[in-house]
Amino acid sequence: MKQGLGSTGLAVLLAVVPLVGMAGSGRAEDYPYSGAYAPSDETLTGETLALRCALSFVEQRANGDWFIYHVDLDAFRTDRTVRFYQASNGHCDFDAARNVETCATFVDIASPAGEGEILYDVATSIGADRVTTAFFDDVTELDAALADPALLTQAVQQNFDRCPVPIETLSTLIAPGLSTATQDTINSLRFPDPSLLADPLVDLLAKRLQEM
Repeated sequence: MKQGLGSTGLAVLLAVVPLVGMAGSGRAEDYPYSGAYAPSDETLTGETLALRCALSFVEQRANGDWFIYHVDLDAFRTDRTVRFYQASNGHCDFDAARNVETCATFVDIASPAGEGEILYDVATSIGADRVTTAFFDDVTELDAALADPALLTQAVQQNFDRCPVPIETLSTLIAPGLSTATQDTINSLRFPDPSLLADPLVDLLAKRLQEM
């Protein structure tokens, strides 16, 4: 899956060349997880997870494609319209023999400089509601960690927790086209600070989504 920590964006997993058909990668129909997730370097549960997913979520599809969306919070503030816009997209291949994802970012509005770079992650745990990964931006470091699993703990760790609202519901709320929001706005929703998560408007949004 696709987004890194901080404002660089699931900074995402990327490749300069097309990844489909890469040697050793799993077939698209073999992708081990799919749905809507919230990324974080901590474990998200309960209310916090619902709030994070209400602001932004990552959709991982069974064919390896992924998308990052953010809510139009101004529209919800104005007339309670719930609408999400696409901020980033790409594709991952999964090597089941090594539990390695190699992912490409095709579009990243919030961090255009990241389009075309390479990142890898090792899926250290894949559960029904949480995927835990260790990120690498250097294939040599990746290979070293695969040879010595103790090195996995030295990589950037990230969880992807499944959103309480299913992707089938969220997909009905996605507007066509790409986001026109500023980079700062997108990143403030993808990586919200505590004050935003404590905003009663965001709590109302999360509850509205769970009622759908």
